[in-house]
Amino acid sequence: LGGRVPFQYSRKRRDYAEAIDSAYRRSASALLNLFMRPQPEGLDLPGRLKSLRSFFFLSKADWFGHFLDTADLERPAEEVPLARLDGLLDLAVRASSMAADPFREDISCGLHSFRVEDACHRMVKGSHEEDKEDAASVASGISSIAGLGVAGEGSGVRSLTLKYRTAWPLSILFSKTILLKYQVIFRHLLYCRYVERKLVEVWVDHQYTKELGLDSSFSPYYSLRQRMLHFCRDYIYYATVEVLEPQSHEFLASLSGAETIDDVLYRHEQFLEGCLREVLLTEHDNLYRHLSKVLQTCLTFAHNLRRFSHSIGGEPIEEPEDGKTPAERRLTRVRHSTQKYLALLSQRHYSKMMAKWKTIFESQLQAFLRQIQQETKARYEHFLKNLATRLDYNEYYSTVLSSGPEMFAPPER
Repeated sequence: LGGRVPFQYSRKRRDYAEAIDSAYRRSASALLNLFMRPQPEGLDLPGRLKSLRSFFFLSKADWFGHFLDTADLERPAEEVPLARLDGLLDLAVRASSMAADPFREDISCGLHSFRVEDACHRMVKGSHEEDKEDAASVASGISSIAGLGVAGEGSGVRSLTLKYRTAWPLSILFSKTILLKYQVIFRHLLYCRYVERKLVEVWVDHQYTKELGLDSSFSPYYSLRQRMLHFCRDYIYYATVEVLEPQSHEFLASLSGAETIDDVLYRHEQFLEGCLREVLLTEHDNLYRHLSKVLQTCLTFAHNLRRFSHSIGGEPIEEPEDGKTPAERRLTRVRHSTQKYLALLSQRHYSKMMAKWKTIFESQLQAFLRQIQQETKARYEHFLKNLATRLDYNEYYSTVLSSGPEMFAPPER
């Protein structure tokens, strides 16, 4: 075999097994070398994995902000033109630090018709039944996930995903199942980033109210907006810096010890399963449910505050401005806006609405932290402790806001 050892007839099965094993080891080593060598001699697997991390895990996300600014993803998913999204993605990538990425042409946009949680449930279910299914049935099961949701349900921002084009033999490592895990993580991060951007837009609107001299009246609303923004940023930091980045570096470093493509495939799957688990997408349904509630509350709050600010700022000033200097026109605008905001703040239903938002957000966040603590006590996992510490780093929610029983008290039996 391979021009080294003559293959001879033998009545002993052991002789054939040794020859076949030797041929398998040599061919597996040659295939692994093909994957690991840089281009053009090889397929540059480490470079491709780093490119996937930059796009799907947003490790280099300067392209992402520009893309969201132009993509108009708030419309219904069925009204979002994919061809336009691909063009905008290409422009955003070319104008970013990813312009030099040799694999950026393999990335394109897509729209999923199923929810993130449905895909995660299907993946977890499939992992327990993997021994009973062959590769074809697994692939068909993954492609049938679309049936779990309604096509076009929700906005484009909840349906957008990235697609990665692969050809043989790269499809050995980047199967539909593997790519789906990357896509689920990207969709989750996209939604978190979107909620953060909406809260930042509220922050920008609040900057225009500082010249009105109503800081004492607005301070409770500034504080609530800032706590929501801190929550989103703390979770995003946890997911990207404390989970995805370390896991990615550890996985890439482990490739040097792989002996066959099967080793690489196993480590790749373990890496993605660890990422999904630690960002709460799998194995922690209750935590993900609490997290989704808090994010939805933050998004609804930001949407209502933006609509309120635009309704105040969009009303025309009826006083004539002919002959006035720019400073006089500014004073007129400030006086008009101050009167409008004071009239609104004096309304009882507005104060009750803001108090309700505050109560809902704080109760949901405390419930989320309680659930983290309970799951940590039931089955200790260090990443849950890290998440709880980051979200409640100064113990504000566990002490100041807790009235009655201790927030992190163990559950009653």
